[in-house]
Amino acid sequence: MRYFIEYLNKKNFTAVVTQLLDMFSEKPASHLGVKLEEKIKSVYQYYDISNIKKVRYNSSDFVAKYGNLNESSSEKNALYFGGIRKTLYGNDCLLTKHSLFLPGKSMDIFPHSHFVNNARLADVSCVMLHYKLISNALDMALQNKNYFPGCEQGYSDFIDFIKNNPDYKIKRDTAVKLQDVNELVENGFLFTSEEYLEYVMDITKDKTRVDNI
Repeated sequence: MRYFIEYLNKKNFTAVVTQLLDMFSEKPASHLGVKLEEKIKSVYQYYDISNIKKVRYNSSDFVAKYGNLNESSSEKNALYFGGIRKTLYGNDCLLTKHSLFLPGKSMDIFPHSHFVNNARLADVSCVMLHYKLISNALDMALQNKNYFPGCEQGYSDFIDFIKNNPDYKIKRDTAVKLQDVNELVENGFLFTSEEYLEYVMDITKDKTRVDNI
């Protein structure tokens, strides 16, 4: 993380586009309502990006409304929608956030809960492992339904899905077991730039040289 922050500062980037990756297990939908103490990363190791819709960053209505002053440093920047939650209960949710932002006088923080405005966006994207499909999901949906009126329909649909489809297997043929972040670059979920890759190679060489001394 220290080296990544160093890169962002070196390039004068003030925010990073981060994509939410919904994680789930091999267990049926009924497991989402049992509220267990679990080792989250050990149990929920699968993801499914087969139903994600990508919208080019500068073509998005969301960006026009909430991030019109943001400067994108890559044509690969995009907003993601849907994913496994759309597959399960039709929720075409926004999966993109603006993270690791460096606040300044000119930056507008949270004009939308997923956005900052007037930022210089990095030429590399990040992932946030997102655990909404775990054993306390039903309890959290019941709670959040009352606290977030704007998302009430989405939570109601999720609650209905869990209650009406207890035997449904979330893990389908399109699901993948997450091994490391590099595969998310290879399958197009994340992107990097040549400059960032060169930076990583230089850091790796320097670290190897230091370790050998």
